[in-house]
Amino acid sequence: MKIICIGTTKGGVGKTTLTFNLAGILAKMGKILIWDIDPQANLSCNTGVNIMHPNIKTTKDILEKNTPPAEVVIRSPIKELENLDIISSNLGLHETEMLLVNRSAREFIIKYYIEDNIDFFEQYDWILIDTNPGMTVINQNGFLVADSIVLVSDISDNAAQGVEQFQYMWQNRLKDFRMRDNIKALIINNFDKRTSLSNELVEYYKNNEDLTNLLIKTVIPSRVKMKETALEHKPINILDANCDANLAIQKIAKELEERGIL
Repeated sequence: MKIICIGTTKGGVGKTTLTFNLAGILAKMGKILIWDIDPQANLSCNTGVNIMHPNIKTTKDILEKNTPPAEVVIRSPIKELENLDIISSNLGLHETEMLLVNRSAREFIIKYYIEDNIDFFEQYDWILIDTNPGMTVINQNGFLVADSIVLVSDISDNAAQGVEQFQYMWQNRLKDFRMRDNIKALIINNFDKRTSLSNELVEYYKNNEDLTNLLIKTVIPSRVKMKETALEHKPINILDANCDANLAIQKIAKELEERGIL
């Protein structure tokens, strides 16, 4: 079992879309749990989960009530992907963030939860955690439990700043926790080879001594089809296997595997 957390401090870079579509590919290779700890619950909605259902149990129930995983995990929400399960999120997670302020070891709740329920979680080859932009307490739960953090950037100066800000903020937090840096990769999303900015940003990352070793060589091209995956509740490998974006994500999965992240 390997735990990968997707992170950034910049919104709108396609982090959740990447998580969803990478999960689709991994579900063809083994058993995967995707875990939504973003209060916006976009990943949950992408899979077709009804986050407003009155009886749904989510990450909120784990953080506040320590609800057993068998009651929280939603099995195979996408019928074509039997190996993909999800722990959903919902808007109530905003309230949970406030409740955790005075709780001891609040950054380690998810880590301890997995350890306490290891027999359940070991059925998965991968756990892929989606966060919202920032360094909230709930996000830190995801970052701390992860074997690897994967950063995402689109083609913009703000996204590049978001990557650098994340790296700086997380390294400072790790000093407090006395842990080694677990940022292992950087993926470029929404690449458009027709624009000079796309090529300039890639060169910037290649020449940045703090980021060049993290950079995944394969970039994800900007495609409308990728946005449609959320509307259709199907990842790109199910929606359009011949799309070049799907082929790119397959190559990224291979690179991540070669680096020992997957």
